Amino acid sequence: MLGALALVGASCGGDDDSSTPVTDLGDDGDTGDSPTVDEEIVAAYEASWNDFIRAGDPPQPDAPFLADHNTGEALTAARNLLQGYVAEGVVMRGTYEFDAEVVDSGDAAATVHDCGLNQLEAVLAATGEVVDQSDDVRDGLIASLVVEGGEWKVTSLENSEEVCADA
Repeated sequence: MLGALALVGASCGGDDDSSTPVTDLGDDGDTGDSPTVDEEIVAAYEASWNDFIRAGDPPQPDAPFLADHNTGEALTAARNLLQGYVAEGVVMRGTYEFDAEVVDSGDAAATVHDCGLNQLEAVLAATGEVVDQSDDVRDGLIASLVVEGGEWKVTSLENSEEVCADA
């Protein structure tokens, strides 16, 4: 899921071809370590939100990418909410700041707690009027994830005041 991006730089020193060749010693900062299971779980959880945000402007309840990181109840809820946005003529704009951590995981199921800052707003597409404004209060969420097709996917989300109790 997580990949490394290698940047290759070129020297622009004019037409001088006598420069000393640079030897790559292989120390590019990449330890070669694969992500941990917890990192994969959190990445899938965050990707499910990013997919939902992407599908919100304009609302695309049938966007195939929603199923990349959601399944079951979570996928149905996302599609239904986006369908409601279509019916209401609103788009979703803004961001979501994650504060997610894995609190339980096994081979095929996991639970994530997130005390995230939801800065998403519902906006009338025709006028730009904000009809559901965000606030600066962190929202506690409990996400259940399962492995489906070899990938972690969110299967349910529930609100929880206890998740942010210590924040």
